[in-house]
Amino acid sequence: MKIYLTKTAILQGVQTVQRAVPLKSPMLNLQSILLTAQDNHITFAATDMEIGIRCFQKAEIEEEGTILLPAKLLFEIIRRLPDDIIECESNGRNFILRYGDADFTLNGYDPEEYPEIGGFVATTTMTLPGQILKKIIQQVQFACKIDEESGDVFSGILMETQDETLTLAATDTHRLAVNTGTFSTTERGQMGGKVVDLISKTKQSWIIPNKSMLELSRLLKNDDEVTIEGHRESARLNFKFNDIELITRLINGQYPNYKQVIPTAAGGAKILFDRVILLEAVERAGLLSRDAYLKTSVVRFQIEEGQIVINQAAEMGKIFERIPVEFTGTGMTISFNLRYIIDALKNIETEKISLELSSPYAPCVFRPVESEDDETYINLILPLRH
Repeated sequence: MKIYLTKTAILQGVQTVQRAVPLKSPMLNLQSILLTAQDNHITFAATDMEIGIRCFQKAEIEEEGTILLPAKLLFEIIRRLPDDIIECESNGRNFILRYGDADFTLNGYDPEEYPEIGGFVATTTMTLPGQILKKIIQQVQFACKIDEESGDVFSGILMETQDETLTLAATDTHRLAVNTGTFSTTERGQMGGKVVDLISKTKQSWIIPNKSMLELSRLLKNDDEVTIEGHRESARLNFKFNDIELITRLINGQYPNYKQVIPTAAGGAKILFDRVILLEAVERAGLLSRDAYLKTSVVRFQIEEGQIVINQAAEMGKIFERIPVEFTGTGMTISFNLRYIIDALKNIETEKISLELSSPYAPCVFRPVESEDDETYINLILPLRH
């Protein structure tokens, strides 16, 4: 391999894919980045066997080739190079970086021992703006179960597609976040002996690890156009945008029917309130909210006509606040996990939020008000029982 490209291009490629490099691994090769020079560009690739990332950068290629290099050392040397054109040449497993009158040699590994990234033929493709996908990921991922058992369906995000709508749902069994966006889609199929694009009307679903979705949302820019490639029988899903490709494994299992737990009608009370005012009050209450019995931080709402009252005391002090609301229905006192309330309020972007609840122990639904998300985004929380 012999190529020429800027320090900025190398650094961007390394920084992009190193998100997929595991911090610790018994396989030394996985703590490396695969570089492939071919067809006037260089591909940077890395994987931890759950998520794989490829980044493509244009380069002047004098000789094609592939090499596997230690990720951490590669990053450290590249970021210290001068801002100039860098000559990169591999000699066996050695990788030589030439800059000015100097050079730096890295010892690499056998690229044949690196696992394959990607490698399946997609039958369905979806395209949607990066701004939409980024937003709906961020508005649901916090509700995933944080668990070391990465194969648990609750540690992933459910992605459903049908009739040019994409729905993401996440739950840890105590709370649920659901959001929907729209996209254009085609399905590859056979017609008259030729492979053609067919409009996809069938419902499809995948369970994607939360880690993969987090990395995707971090890499996405608002002006990106994202193409999602899937296969009904594949254990992986591809996301392509800009000069980046993210490949994620899928979680095998049956996701519960989350729609069954969403109340169709509150029947008890509906509250309209200012999001920031309630959020700030809840955060103040959090300073005194540790519940010794439940071993968690709790906030209690005393819901009355025209107001929510937060009245809590602890060894270190007490808090009493009245938050003005528009209220219809029956008053009640209800307790929540404080972290869940804060997450819900922070991930709804509108100034006003509605809260629908039927009893102190039934699921409560938070919805944005006066936005295009009114009907597509919900945040459901189960109250605590004392």
